[in-house]
Amino acid sequence: MANIFSNIPAELPDEIFEDILITEKLRVERIVSKGQTSPETGWYDQDEN
Repeated sequence: MANIFSNIPAELPDEIFEDILITEKLRVERIVSKGQTSPETGWYDQDEN
């Protein structure tokens, strides 16, 4: 990925997650979001820190 601001679609019904760098102890990812939110009820909890 040459530019993290490139290739962003005009229509984005869901968030986009793309890995930029992955090592044994680190992951850097690009998350592209256009206003998506968590559900009204419930708790957002991800599997990793």
